[in-house]
Amino acid sequence: MENQNYNDNWSQNDNRNTYSENNSDMTPPEYNRQIPPLKPTTWLWQAIAVTLCCSPIFGIIGIIFAAKVNSLYYSGLYEESEKASKRAKMWVIIGFVFGIVATVLYTIFILTNDSFMSSIEQVIDNNASGYNY
Repeated sequence: MENQNYNDNWSQNDNRNTYSENNSDMTPPEYNRQIPPLKPTTWLWQAIAVTLCCSPIFGIIGIIFAAKVNSLYYSGLYEESEKASKRAKMWVIIGFVFGIVATVLYTIFILTNDSFMSSIEQVIDNNASGYNY
């Protein structure tokens, strides 16, 4: 008797889980769904690297735009997400170039400044004490 009830329940469950045209409680799958575009690059780790190594100001601006990319994309605002990604990329590149140029100019200034070099020599001559009173 138990076995017969089990088989009846099994056949009822089996009929409910299969799709057929006569079964009115199931809807056919949707074939006209729109596929979203690929998620744009966030540029987040690059913006963080620029913030730490090259230019904090431009890096923070890049982080702000990079943080917007995912939230805009998952909200369905695909064009705005792409724009935020492009702006984050732009600020990362600007920050990187600014950091490289600033480092080169600073190095040239340090190496060509005679008063700086003479002060370094004085510190070395005074046994590296650093006090010139």
